[in-house]
Amino acid sequence: MNEFRASETRTNFLFAPNSQAKANPSFSAYSLEFLRQGFGGQNTALGVSQNIPEGSIIDLYQFQDTVTWMNGRHTVRAGVDIGRQIDIQVVAKNYLGLLIFTGGGALSLLDNFLNSYLGASGQATKTFDPTRIDPHSWKSATFAQDDIKISPDLTVNVGLRYDYLTLPENSMKYPAVDIYNAFAPINTVVKVNSDFNNFGPRFGFAWNPHSGIFSDGRTVFHGGIGACYETDFTNIATNDAQASPNAPTGTLHLHWPGTSQRHVSCWHHHAEPKPYLTSCRAFPAICVIRSPGSGTWG
Repeated sequence: MNEFRASETRTNFLFAPNSQAKANPSFSAYSLEFLRQGFGGQNTALGVSQNIPEGSIIDLYQFQDTVTWMNGRHTVRAGVDIGRQIDIQVVAKNYLGLLIFTGGGALSLLDNFLNSYLGASGQATKTFDPTRIDPHSWKSATFAQDDIKISPDLTVNVGLRYDYLTLPENSMKYPAVDIYNAFAPINTVVKVNSDFNNFGPRFGFAWNPHSGIFSDGRTVFHGGIGACYETDFTNIATNDAQASPNAPTGTLHLHWPGTSQRHVSCWHHHAEPKPYLTSCRAFPAICVIRSPGSGTWG
């Protein structure tokens, strides 16, 4: 007997502004921060939250085919399970830019803001590279299981499953770091090696006793144990996309000629923060990731 199944599953957890919000001219404006001038002495930030848009849209296409063969005491099942996950992740970054205003000397923070100066220790910062990543992955497996009828009362299940799972981190421009070459340039491209040891054995039984208090044959005892594997969380890829070198951040300190101030117009007319790679902010995955595994029993 042959059994074939196909399915599609879609989840949408994307938090994004609506069309009315996007039509607002301030939607694409950089954020403003007033250093240590908020309530309780904390920083005050104004502008559109750069934590949105953020979230994911996931489409999972799955195809399963199982063949069953019966011969005497044996019922053998074997098949394949192929899954393709199309994953769109939108990650939060300082993609619009941030202007930090400060006060100092005879000028207050508000004076600098009204005069379009950042202040003596003000700065402009911005994170570069796209906010969208596509960590698509394959979830493929093959399996075989034999249900052996040892006696009219006892059936034993023995099986083996093998999973091949691709890694979402390899969708990054810089997926990983080589832990054995710590002094390599930070923009060295290192792929994450897949785990090819995802063998999951299975063992189970079904016992239907017909003696003693169970003589009526209405009681069945089931038990089993097995190993399972899954891909690692896409949250690792998201963190990877938010940090250097995949998301280099530039910080600008500008001096307006003849003064110690930083003028806001410098950002637009004279200079702009540029992407800068720094090893101290690197957060790529290591070059080998084991597939998450779990044991099941019952």
